[in-house]
Amino acid sequence: MKKIFLVFFVWVITIYAFTFLSSTPAFFDYSYESTSMIKENIPSIRHLLNFDGSHYQNIAHFGYIKKFQTAFFPLFPIMINFVSFMTQSHLISALLISLLCTYLSVLVIVKLFKKPTAAIILIFFPLSFFFLAGYTESLFLFLSLLSWHFFKEKKYLLSGALGFLTSLSRFYGILLFPSLLLEFFLKLPKNKRLKLISYKPVVPLLLIPLGLGSYMVYLQLIYQDPLAFFTALSLWGKSTITFPLQTIYRYFKIITTVSPTIIQYWVALLEILSLVVGLLASLILYKQKQFSYSLYVFLGSIIPSFTGTLQSLPRYLLVLFPIYFIKLPVKLHFPILAASFTLQLVLLTAFLTGHFIA
Repeated sequence: MKKIFLVFFVWVITIYAFTFLSSTPAFFDYSYESTSMIKENIPSIRHLLNFDGSHYQNIAHFGYIKKFQTAFFPLFPIMINFVSFMTQSHLISALLISLLCTYLSVLVIVKLFKKPTAAIILIFFPLSFFFLAGYTESLFLFLSLLSWHFFKEKKYLLSGALGFLTSLSRFYGILLFPSLLLEFFLKLPKNKRLKLISYKPVVPLLLIPLGLGSYMVYLQLIYQDPLAFFTALSLWGKSTITFPLQTIYRYFKIITTVSPTIIQYWVALLEILSLVVGLLASLILYKQKQFSYSLYVFLGSIIPSFTGTLQSLPRYLLVLFPIYFIKLPVKLHFPILAASFTLQLVLLTAFLTGHFIA
């Protein structure tokens, strides 16, 4: 047990060391954003707030003053504001939240789920450095893990309340609802499954979509558009519903026609491989009769393909925690983890130097 947390702290120090050694200016400007980026006088560590991290900072400072910002869900900025009363820094607050939630997620996986190997896989996963960035990944992971754990413990109200917060942190929180509903359904005797809706434990699960619903009500009041979080994705070319096979074909053309000498080729390759990993993990979980886990991973993997692009899917894959629960052959542990961590450092370096990875 102690070895796992030693690995965790060495990993944290390594990511922070790479960040401090980076000399490229952070806070890259976007042509569609007229509000200025927040530039607190804290060198280098600001790199962990590149891209989406800067948007969460602006929302925490100014609120939703631009409609495109509604693509970023409100719980993380709210928490940044709350913690900043103590730190007097939105930047430090965001990174503290991420660090604490990552540590607590490892603790939950080891102590509550009893899967220490899964914690190691999580730490060594190629894009796990995002858990320490000013992004929602660590917060979402922690809340979803707890929601799932308390559901298994039959503490349904607590599970639903945590699910409410999860769906306030990002859209993927809604995936807890069908997955936990399936979990409950499969545990019922077959002769009682048709009366699923009549069982009291199902009612607290309605809190999960209520989290998304409350955000939609807010968007209706502010922008008269309850789906603003979706329509805002047009800035990233994601708001058009596309048949998944069309998206896959698009990536096939990219891989076969774009030169490997440019970074866009490798980002596209990472995105399509992430889809393959997600679907394969879902299939493995299904064959292991972990049906609710399988559904959760499948939905989380396939949803981006309906937008015509797999942009950010490698990062979305991070929070689909059942992936880490899949057992790997013992003899493959070291080579897989070594290759995975090497790739993590390569991707971290690219991220810190201003390249959009996920």
